[in-house]
Amino acid sequence: MIKMLVFDVDGTLYDLNRHEIPRSCQEAIAKAKRSGLIFVIATGRTHYGLGAALNALEPDYILAVNGAVVADGRGRILAHHDLSLAQVERVNAFCRSHQAGLAWKFLDHCYIYQSPEKIDWLQPQKESDIGPEPFIDCPAQDRHQTALPQSASVHADPEKVEEVFHDDPELAFLRYSADGYDVVA
Repeated sequence: MIKMLVFDVDGTLYDLNRHEIPRSCQEAIAKAKRSGLIFVIATGRTHYGLGAALNALEPDYILAVNGAVVADGRGRILAHHDLSLAQVERVNAFCRSHQAGLAWKFLDHCYIYQSPEKIDWLQPQKESDIGPEPFIDCPAQDRHQTALPQSASVHADPEKVEEVFHDDPELAFLRYSADGYDVVA
């Protein structure tokens, strides 16, 4: 029988008030690993945005961008689930028509397509002591033409999101703040 521990990052492993992974957490995870348990980080963050603080925990696996990317403990990608071009275009069109904040999460970087000032996690993530994610401004909004993303972060009026994507059979809008959503297949 395989036994594993699966933990979220923000507010679970990482104390957002003290800006640290408590020593007691680090010790408990190390002890569990020594006893043969597999340690997995599950997060909405990207696999490359976990940083030195979480790398110190030495996870066996990382389930990133809400499960769309599976990586080993060294950050090597084992599997990923890309959005389709049609799904990306639908989200892009929605965000353009509603002046929504939009950042796409690709295997290599986060690409900011529009209205970064509306993305409530953007500046804190750039300055994060967990580990800043690499961001690329992409005003041409064309990165998805050469590779497909695994997830989007959308900041839009919740009523508009509900109106357009309610019961959508292909896309899930996972709310993480008053107007912020992770968008996955």
